Amino acid sequence: MRAFLTAILTFLLFAAPLAAQADIQLKKNDHKKLGKPFSVWLTGKLEADFEATTGALEDLSGAIVDLEKKTRGVPVLSMVADWGFVLDAYRTFSTKGLKKGKTTLQEIPGDRGAYAQFLPKKYKGKQSWPLLVILPGDHLEPEAAIQQLPTEMLEQCIVVAPDMRDLKPGEALSESKGRLRLLLPLSIVSGSLMVDRSRVMLLGLGSGAADASTLAAAQPGVFSAYAWAGGAIASDLAEGNLALISGKEHPDAPSALTWLLGHAPRNAYPLEMDIQFTNDWSKRFFYVWAKPDTGVEGRTPRMKVVVDRESNTIRIDAEAVEKVDIFLNDVLLDLDKPVQVVRNGENYVFNARRSTGTILEYFLNTLDSSSIYTAKIRGLSIPAVAK
Repeated sequence: MRAFLTAILTFLLFAAPLAAQADIQLKKNDHKKLGKPFSVWLTGKLEADFEATTGALEDLSGAIVDLEKKTRGVPVLSMVADWGFVLDAYRTFSTKGLKKGKTTLQEIPGDRGAYAQFLPKKYKGKQSWPLLVILPGDHLEPEAAIQQLPTEMLEQCIVVAPDMRDLKPGEALSESKGRLRLLLPLSIVSGSLMVDRSRVMLLGLGSGAADASTLAAAQPGVFSAYAWAGGAIASDLAEGNLALISGKEHPDAPSALTWLLGHAPRNAYPLEMDIQFTNDWSKRFFYVWAKPDTGVEGRTPRMKVVVDRESNTIRIDAEAVEKVDIFLNDVLLDLDKPVQVVRNGENYVFNARRSTGTILEYFLNTLDSSSIYTAKIRGLSIPAVAK
């Protein structure tokens, strides 16, 4: 199963104001009716049990039909917060063999290196915990990076720190070896431990500060905030990308973690994004996944996205971008109405059809229950900018 989970985040690697957040609308027993078949489906997927997953999908569809008899016309698939709760609360996690209250060294499958891990003593696999990802740089052992933090602070979150001592200082993300080393621990713990994916914090120490800032700019939708101490961040970062995530320098690791723990959870659905695609391995920004136009030389692919719920419109002004996939939900837009997508001035009308399959597909690819999408526009072409 670990190999399967590793593959999920490998996919991810190469792969503004806050919208009005939906509230929980269903009752505890309603969540249970959805959660039980979801749990069976997920277990079946992880164990490649086709019969179990097929039966669970039928049960899940039946539960939705039954619930909509009492929701007074409100589609169950429009209830984003409820689905986030179900996908988080009804996963099952084993605590057998877990070493809690101490730092341990874990091997990354496929001979890809190692990472240190700290698990709080109170972790029981029944509630989600914040996750701290430490990038310790090239001079610090990963165990030492964790152990310099006070125990009372460590007991507030799960911590992972990849071993970076054999990676090029400040340029660990420039090669696939470094990218896998830095992000696969997130994949592994997301699949095996109960992680609150809305509170994944990033901390760069020493030369790891440059890598932390590069990673934050490349994947701001993964982390709630990033901090650094004892080193300098990269100098060539896209300002629009960094505007999507808070970052701050601190004098030492404990003060950095204090700030990170006090930071608000990630906003999974920003209404405005001004994105630059500055590398060839990260094309996913929150709900927009792009395919840059490789035939355009000398120009950095970029894209400005503005969501206006009042007019039910997404505006995309892009340069050197060929196609996009857009994930949608009823926090961003009203999916009962036609969605207008204006791409470089040209309009496209999308009549969304909410789908349980879209929710489950996105979750299986990301293991992120704090980002729920019920509809998807696939492979939408971006017209070239008129010259």
